[in-house]
Amino acid sequence: MIFFETKDELLFLIEHKRSEMVLEAARSGFLSHQTIKRSKELDELLNLHYQLWGH
Repeated sequence: MIFFETKDELLFLIEHKRSEMVLEAARSGFLSHQTIKRSKELDELLNLHYQLWGH
């Protein structure tokens, strides 16, 4: 589980993971295992944000 102290920290992690996913997709393709893995990790962060703040 990822721990953070503020909403801004979670938003930073979301943006960082989004960047990682886009770079991986450009490098290895949208359907590569690594891109899909990062996409799932991003989904988890977004779901957590929604659960905590409902936006």
